[in-house]
Amino acid sequence: VDSVQQGAAAGATFNLQGMPLTLAKQHLNERYFNGALDDVRIYNRALIASEVTELFTTANVAALPPVSLWNFNEGSGYTAADSSANGNTFNVANPWVAGTVGANALSFNGLGDFVDVPSFNWPSNQAVTIVFWNNVTTAQQQNSFAFGVGAAGGGNRFSAHAPWSDGNLYWDYGDIGNGGRLVTSYASFRGKWTHVALVSAGTGGGFKAIY
Repeated sequence: VDSVQQGAAAGATFNLQGMPLTLAKQHLNERYFNGALDDVRIYNRALIASEVTELFTTANVAALPPVSLWNFNEGSGYTAADSSANGNTFNVANPWVAGTVGANALSFNGLGDFVDVPSFNWPSNQAVTIVFWNNVTTAQQQNSFAFGVGAAGGGNRFSAHAPWSDGNLYWDYGDIGNGGRLVTSYASFRGKWTHVALVSAGTGGGFKAIY
């Protein structure tokens, strides 16, 4: 976290059907995120440690183009544009707040706020890195999803609890009962903007990490 590796494991294999991408909850699961999110990026490869550090210190890295990027700098309105060429626009119905990368971020109340991209579709077993900034206080910590793709059931997941009510960050990509889950403590990162990078080499890959 904040570009420092907190945990690592072998990559995982799974079969996830393409479904909408949702921030601040899991699709079909109402465990809502309470806090703020900024500068969400998705890459279709497993970034290495030096690349994560570069993103942490310099947000806009031309040599590292993501397949989706939401910087939330609109500051008002009901959509958040994808700055990549893929056009995955978020539907927004919750407050804009001051961000840490650029001017604005999105705030979620933990009671029903979320944003989604209904058109999003992610290939099963694809190598992935998802990077975002979040800010969660101790009082806001609860059972929640920072984001999710697809449904939470069946053991095959693409999601993160950042953090869960126990103060841990859970990175789920694959079968969580068979190598698809990685966990680290989030306790020292509460109450401030924190950079999170979640990496998996996907099917046949030998690496999965939290930075």
